[in-house]
Amino acid sequence: MKTLFSVLRVIAVVIFGLSTLNFWGSIAEASSPPENYIVWDRMPAEAPVQMELQAANDVKLYVRPNSNVIVGELTTGVSAERISVAVFTHPASYPVRVLQQMQTYKNQYSQKADGAVLYPGDIIYLVMYTGEGTYLGWYEGKLLWWLPGGISNLGRNGQVDSPWAQYIGKVTDPALSVNTWYCLRKTDGTVGWTQVQFAGQWKKLFK
Repeated sequence: MKTLFSVLRVIAVVIFGLSTLNFWGSIAEASSPPENYIVWDRMPAEAPVQMELQAANDVKLYVRPNSNVIVGELTTGVSAERISVAVFTHPASYPVRVLQQMQTYKNQYSQKADGAVLYPGDIIYLVMYTGEGTYLGWYEGKLLWWLPGGISNLGRNGQVDSPWAQYIGKVTDPALSVNTWYCLRKTDGTVGWTQVQFAGQWKKLFK
C-alpha cells in the first residue's frame, strides 16, 4: 500500500507539476502552529472593537502596525474612534496539554460547543487572551474559540483547581506577551495605528 501511494504521488506530480507539491506542503503547514500570527478585530480584553477613546497622553499615529511612518497625532484630551485592532502573537510558543475531554467552539458567534473535541493528551496552542477568562486557541490548522482559562502552570494562574489543561510552553504571562495595535480615526478623517500593548503590558494611552 505504501509503495502504491508513493507511485500515485509521483504520477500526480508529473501530471500537475509544482502545484501538487505546493498542495502537499500546504497540508503540512496547515497542521503546524504558526510561529507568528495576527488576530484582526478581536480585543484581548472584555471590550468591543469599535468605540470612542480619549487620549490620556499625546499619541502618535502610524500608517500601519510596526511602521515608523507617522500620519498624525492625538493630543492629550482629544477623542478618536477605534475602528480596528491587530494582535500580534506567537502560537507555536504557547502549547498546552489537554487533561480533560472537552468540545470547543468553531467561532466567536457559536451559541453552543460545535467545534473539535479535545481529548486528554492532545496538544493545542494558545493564540491570545479574549477576555472574561477565555482564550483563542489553535488546533490542527483551525482556531478554537472560548477556551476556558482553567489552565495550570500559566503565569499567575499556575495553581488551578481541576484544570482542563496544563501549560507546557515558554515562560509567559496570562496575556501571552502579545503586542496589540489600535486603528484610530480622528474627527478630521485621519486614520492611523498606535501600539497600546507591548509584550503583554498595556500602555496608559487612553481613558
